[in-house]
Amino acid sequence: MVMRRVYQCLFFDLDKTLWDAERNTFETLAWLLDKYHLSEKIQAKDFYLIFDKNNDAVWEEYIAGTTTKEELRLKRFVKTLSYFGVDDVSLASAFSSDFTVFCPSMPHVLEGVHETLEYLRSRYVLCILTNGFADVQKRKLESSKLDQYFMKIFASDQTGYTKPDARMFHYAVTSLRMKKDVVLMIGDDEKVDIEGAYRYGIDQVYLDVRNIPPPVTPTYHIHNISQLKDFL
Repeated sequence: MVMRRVYQCLFFDLDKTLWDAERNTFETLAWLLDKYHLSEKIQAKDFYLIFDKNNDAVWEEYIAGTTTKEELRLKRFVKTLSYFGVDDVSLASAFSSDFTVFCPSMPHVLEGVHETLEYLRSRYVLCILTNGFADVQKRKLESSKLDQYFMKIFASDQTGYTKPDARMFHYAVTSLRMKKDVVLMIGDDEKVDIEGAYRYGIDQVYLDVRNIPPPVTPTYHIHNISQLKDFL
């Protein structure tokens, strides 16, 4: 049984933890296919599935330091359009530009997010710890009305580090002048969020929405964000 600590600060991942990245991305891609007259040739659900795989792959490259922010944004569309027989870098660039503008303006959040954050906001310092880019993540928070809950955003392109690198967690903890034992990391990624926080030495809440076993035993294991209220 976990000995309950008295936490002061909660770090939240954003995409797929609070902000409904799957729904927001799907709706944006469907709009793009329609805008560029590809919706009759390519089904949105098929395009989303391939894009999701390519997006994950290029994000892994970014985390590893082998691709840049600009390359990431373009490459995922070049690869996805090419899969469907559309080899057009100019079109991929247009998709990328529109996606970067439109997707962060989507408002959908996961079930129970607003109610849970409203409950937590008066009890803890709430911060975002994200591998996403600061300008994009700020727009996501604003469009989904999540910005009201958070004191600070720690984004990879501002800190110079990415999760699961311990330096990302250390940057955030020391910036807030907190001690490790009063900080809790909450996220959906079993490696980036949970193993990263574990290796750094702060407690973790694994939001297990995909039924994927984590590589380490998390401090807390939940399946819905509302369950945070059971122990915080």
